[in-house]
Amino acid sequence: LQAIHRLVESYSIISAHKRSAIVSIFLVDIPFLIVRMSLFYLQVQSENAVNVKLDTPERARWNAHGNFPYEAIKNFIFIMLNALQYSLVSIITRNSVREIERQLALYNVQFCSDGSSAPAAMMRMSTISKENPGLPHGVMTPVLGRDWQ
Repeated sequence: LQAIHRLVESYSIISAHKRSAIVSIFLVDIPFLIVRMSLFYLQVQSENAVNVKLDTPERARWNAHGNFPYEAIKNFIFIMLNALQYSLVSIITRNSVREIERQLALYNVQFCSDGSSAPAAMMRMSTISKENPGLPHGVMTPVLGRDWQ
């Protein structure tokens, strides 16, 4: 039972990484990328307007003073890295849930509380196994269920 408890604890750490990736993408990187690119666009537009008034077309180029917001590139790269982290953590989460369900089912088989024998419990597990072939050993427990993923 302690092994199952450790697996559940590791699952909560994994889900924290998943939430962290989502929060980082939508509340940090995308807003800052939008703000930085908007400010850069406004800066270029104002420089172009000033340069047109001064009649110096050679300076009225995009990125005239080299003030490109390199932090925006960092935000774009971090969006991609966090998306990668989210997809990898989703795979790990799925595997972790399956392992927790398998361990709970094995625990249930070893210490079944309804007074039936272990072979009868194994028969119940084999019918569950046939209904859910995608899971390792086909085990589904009523404690977690499929919607827990």
